[in-house]
Amino acid sequence: MNGASTQVYPQFHPHPSLDTPVFESHGVKEFFLSRDHLVEVFVRVQIKRGLNPRMTQDALHSLRVLNLRCSPAQIIDEFKLSHYLQAIALTICWGTMTRTKNKYIYRSHDLQHIFDTLDQCAQSIKQTSSIQQSWDLLPNGLSWTPVMTSKTLHFLCRALGFEQDPPVPIDNAVILAYVWPGFRINIPPGQRPQDWSGKTFAAYCRYMTAILEWADIKGWSTTELESTIFAENR
Repeated sequence: MNGASTQVYPQFHPHPSLDTPVFESHGVKEFFLSRDHLVEVFVRVQIKRGLNPRMTQDALHSLRVLNLRCSPAQIIDEFKLSHYLQAIALTICWGTMTRTKNKYIYRSHDLQHIFDTLDQCAQSIKQTSSIQQSWDLLPNGLSWTPVMTSKTLHFLCRALGFEQDPPVPIDNAVILAYVWPGFRINIPPGQRPQDWSGKTFAAYCRYMTAILEWADIKGWSTTELESTIFAENR
């Protein structure tokens, strides 16, 4: 990109796909959640029965200890069924954001509003084959971070059938704090692209441009590449 030679691309070894759970303890991870940092993570029986989006925040906050199986396949299945709240809960669980201090993911809006916004995102992606409108809805409409937004849209796109090079998650610890500086330092100062941080769709597109270029060089999908980058640098 921007005149840089291929030597600036990181060298990766093939790694299992993103569908491999990030963490596992006999298939179940136990979370102890404080009231201050509680997230809308639901017990398995609620996922099976379906959640009323009008459930009160207090009812959700009463859950203290939760056992969940969190895998990309399960998240995608919930999105396919339009179980948006369950899918988001599992995304938070899978993404190890259960102790997040960013309460805006789940506390700034009632659950019905979150559900309706995610349904709006799904309809927009179906109609436009693009995540641009959805990206505007999540950080601006729900005050979500680029990390949460990118993870949500990754799984939602895959649930809608966009399996070939879907948009992939971005994160702070690996991508922004490690991969981006390592990529940037090898590019001559006058040719360096703008960075990948920030809430704008343009910043995320710059990140995805690099992902698409590296995936093309490797002959991998974007999902395979992102999974490998994360696994080798976490």
